[in-house]
Amino acid sequence: MNFYFEAAKVLDRLDAKQGSIKGVIATVPEKDRRRTAALVIETLKYKTVLCDVITAANLLKEERKITSLNLALVLVHDLLLVNGIQTSEGPIKQAVLRHKTRLRSEFQKIKIKRGVKSTTDLARTGDDRAVREALKTEECQSGNFTLAPPRGVLPTWPRRGLPDELDIPGTVKSLLDKQYPRTHPNQRQMTQRLS
Repeated sequence: MNFYFEAAKVLDRLDAKQGSIKGVIATVPEKDRRRTAALVIETLKYKTVLCDVITAANLLKEERKITSLNLALVLVHDLLLVNGIQTSEGPIKQAVLRHKTRLRSEFQKIKIKRGVKSTTDLARTGDDRAVREALKTEECQSGNFTLAPPRGVLPTWPRRGLPDELDIPGTVKSLLDKQYPRTHPNQRQMTQRLS
């Protein structure tokens, strides 16, 4: 259980802006540093979703043993997204396990409400602070700024300079016919060997 308390302390320090993730994790003892870093980073990825689950399940209101939101975040993360809480039996673990079905059902409700297929789609990928700062610029506030659709951002074959025919399987032969007209009698045999 000390591992979870240590991870909750790291999250508390990050919430209080007492350092960067790397700097705060460097203060953790060497033997638990990697494990704590992995748990803290994964918990931060899903923090908004986990907070919604905890508030919907009334976990902090009904259980007095769980004293901080960050401790609940770490425990609920391991309960829902990993193979369970990795610690021996204790009153805090039992407090979370009493609400296991409610937490899982609230998690499924959030997945359905947001229309995601897997839990990895719930992870926060962008930096909200960077988006907020970009939206404060004069260009954005004047209305001359629009976000590109995801389809326009992702690379496609024509943008890479390759012909459209390469997207369709089995068109290499027709591509060769277009580029090299049949002027030599043995060329038909060569194209048949290719296909």
